[in-house]
Amino acid sequence: MICYAGDEFVSWTGAINTRIDLTKNYALFGRENLSWFMGWLATHQKGRLKVGVSPDGGTVHWGEGSKYIYEKFYDKLREMQHRVKCHFIPEDVLNYVEEIGVGRHELTLKTRFLSQNGFRFLGSTNMANLIELYRHRSNLVLTDKVPFDDLSEIPQPYRATAKDWRDGVDLSSSLKIRTFQRHRRYLLAYGIDISTPCNVEHLRTRIKHKEINPTALVAPEWYRRKYG
Repeated sequence: MICYAGDEFVSWTGAINTRIDLTKNYALFGRENLSWFMGWLATHQKGRLKVGVSPDGGTVHWGEGSKYIYEKFYDKLREMQHRVKCHFIPEDVLNYVEEIGVGRHELTLKTRFLSQNGFRFLGSTNMANLIELYRHRSNLVLTDKVPFDDLSEIPQPYRATAKDWRDGVDLSSSLKIRTFQRHRRYLLAYGIDISTPCNVEHLRTRIKHKEINPTALVAPEWYRRKYG
């Protein structure tokens, strides 16, 4: 689409979109919150889009290989740490992303989706419609709150064992017998029996229940001053 100075009408060039990426950063307010939220996302399918998790656990994705639409939510710190070898990233930015627990949501609209939903031509692409589309498609990420059990009061290394138990890891196979028995005895005081599968409803009230509230990330003032 071209509009020259003084023209009273818009000239259409016929340029088309072959792909559109819609992205948004979210603050989860802590690395543990981010990890738990991504684990929760990994249990939710989106329509016909099959859910998957990257080998390193840093990305949850839907519709991998699809020619229609592809979606992912990933740990922004991990992604930045992978890029830091080739691109300079200020240390204060890395520290902030780590502290605030930043996750990034990306929605990739492929050619077939663009053609079938009125976004094929660049000249007719409307930003307001794209924003509304993102809001509609990101309802899983934009959920108000996600309940989870806070194990922060349990000291290490027992906390790590409790988290693995909560996440469904077969600890009888992953731990040595003596370690398994010692950790089981210790965690029983917290209402956790690692010899049986996790049942959240039966956790004792000593384990706090918290809620994660994914919040759209707004660049802090210091970042805008230093980096624009």
